[in-house]
Amino acid sequence: MNGRLTVHAAADKVIVKRQRIELEEEGRSLDEGLQSNNLPTERDVSSCEQDDDLMAGQITPPKRVQGHSDIVPLVKDLTASFHHDTNSTSTFSLSHEDQDLYNAASEWFRTKVGRDTETTIQNVRKDQFREPWVHDLLYDRLKLLRTGLGPQCDEKTYTSFWIVPDFVALQTGIRGLISTGFANENHFVPSAWRRALSRGKPYAKGTSVDAYYLGRDDFVDIIFENVGSPSCTDHAKHTEDKEKSYRNAADALLERFYNSTGSFEIAKGYCVIIVIVFGRGVSIYTINIREANEFAVSKVFQGKYHFSKDVYLANILIHLKFCLTIKTIMERNVDVSCEFGNSIESLPVEEQAHFNLSLHSTPTKERIRRQASSIGSD
Repeated sequence: MNGRLTVHAAADKVIVKRQRIELEEEGRSLDEGLQSNNLPTERDVSSCEQDDDLMAGQITPPKRVQGHSDIVPLVKDLTASFHHDTNSTSTFSLSHEDQDLYNAASEWFRTKVGRDTETTIQNVRKDQFREPWVHDLLYDRLKLLRTGLGPQCDEKTYTSFWIVPDFVALQTGIRGLISTGFANENHFVPSAWRRALSRGKPYAKGTSVDAYYLGRDDFVDIIFENVGSPSCTDHAKHTEDKEKSYRNAADALLERFYNSTGSFEIAKGYCVIIVIVFGRGVSIYTINIREANEFAVSKVFQGKYHFSKDVYLANILIHLKFCLTIKTIMERNVDVSCEFGNSIESLPVEEQAHFNLSLHSTPTKERIRRQASSIGSD
């Protein structure tokens, strides 16, 4: 994995450098044309973005597909607001197909549960479930349960040994759902708002997440953050990690839809997934566009990990429910993406600027400084 990440990072640097050179050349040509007409240049209008490092680009290069631009703004203006739906956990439901699959798998698995973990492993090995990826998920979970995990293990062990296998099951078991994933990387670099939010604090705000996963179209669909070890009770860090993840999810939505010419109302239905693990608790949130600079946050799943050797074995079904929740959301996203793509031709090109303003507006330099100052004084 480390070797793949190194190659990925090196390739990104080369591509980003080439894109930067191309953009600079295009910018010089544009400035020359504007100066010949005695018009203000882009450099004159937006020098604040250079001063505040607001146009720091993505480490992963933007996508060159129909309906998208190479230059994508980030949630950098400190005005992005997140509205929480307090009833979302109770209202979310799996798709009919996934709910039927969960019910069938639960019934099958409970018939295999024996007096201990080892007996259950033998029963599951003899009689496989109809869906191979579900069988492999539960079987591998039993083997991990046999080994056990101490509550005092460190965050890295907790993540790699207990949490990541669920993502691996989705990536390898369901073809086309998740194309790839990267650990401990920055996909977006909205450094200005991170600096502002960390002013007055004894430490800098982190920019990387524990992992992000790309969907079938190579845009970010899942952001994962583990707050700490199984015994972690740092509520302040929990709050900050959630806030950081919300911002990155909003950036993912901007990358996907900015400079598109499709239906803004359809775009609102697309959800980026955030997985937060805090102590033994695991939560799944969705972030979607609400209005310009406004995003809706919904908690759609909440559970508790059980990893003691003598735990009631049926509790490991939480891992199946976790995976099916992500599967349902991502498959609904595919439908939204197709519907949005079909709406691209129906919106005249001249309305693209209006679409961008509906999605995100960038403030003036003075407004940014005023917001940063007010946050730093809190």
